[in-house]
Amino acid sequence: MEIELALFAKYAEAAQDGTFSMQGGGFKKLAVQSFPAQVPSLYFFIRLKGEMQEMELDHTVRVDISGPETERRPLGPAAKMTKEMAKKSLAMDGFGINCIVALLGYTFPAPGRFEFHVVLDDKDVGVVTLKFTTPEAEGGGA
Repeated sequence: MEIELALFAKYAEAAQDGTFSMQGGGFKKLAVQSFPAQVPSLYFFIRLKGEMQEMELDHTVRVDISGPETERRPLGPAAKMTKEMAKKSLAMDGFGINCIVALLGYTFPAPGRFEFHVVLDDKDVGVVTLKFTTPEAEGGGA
């Protein structure tokens, strides 16, 4: 299985039919006033795509985070994806699993690149990066 799509957004939700919605999505960098920075609402949307034979197995999915002053650790418990759930998300050439991790009030301790490690069945399947900076560092300071 592999990551087909991964996006950060201000809000995201997924439906049982495999569709998803998001608001304010698609960014790879956030400028905040100071650090540590508490972000009120940040969503990480992932769509994993696999082959038909993978649909016959149950899977666990989790996201770990690492970055400046942050050793790699899970953002929360692993989510269990059953074969019944996967069958509902059939695609033309395989199947997909939509996952959303909500980081509500999460604190990022320092500026820099934070890596979101997508882990399927205890194996890394990909990493997505989100950069945190300040307006001054981006040339927009007063």
